[in-house]
Amino acid sequence: MYRVLDESQDATVGIKIHGKFTREDYEGLLPYLRDIRKEVGPLNLLFDMSRLDGEQNPGGLKEFVANLQTQIGIDRVAIAGDPPQWLEFPGEDGRADSPMKVKIFPPSQIDQAWNWLKGKYA
Repeated sequence: MYRVLDESQDATVGIKIHGKFTREDYEGLLPYLRDIRKEVGPLNLLFDMSRLDGEQNPGGLKEFVANLQTQIGIDRVAIAGDPPQWLEFPGEDGRADSPMKVKIFPPSQIDQAWNWLKGKYA
C-alpha cells in the first residue's frame, strides 16, 4: 500500500510505502506520477520505506523502480528507511553518467531527505 504525503509540492512528491507494495499499487501510482510529470516536468521523489513489510514480494516494487526513469523522468530519489537488499535503484551507485540521483537517509532524517530533493543540500 502507499499514500502520497501531504508535504508533496510541485515537482517534489513524497510517497509513503507501508505494508506490501502490490502490482495494483504500482499500476495506480505510475499514471499519477506521469500526470504530474506532464504538468511540472522532471520529478523528485521521496520514498518513505520505514514501514515496508519485510516479507515484501519483490515483483511489483522492482518493476516500479525499474520504470521510474524510463517511463516518468525522475531527477532525484530520496529513500527514508531501509530498502530491501534486493531493491536496486538506478543511480544509487552514484555514477556521474546516471540520469537519476539516489540517496538513502535513515528514517529519522526525513526532513534532510526533503531538503536534498529540493536542492537545499548537495
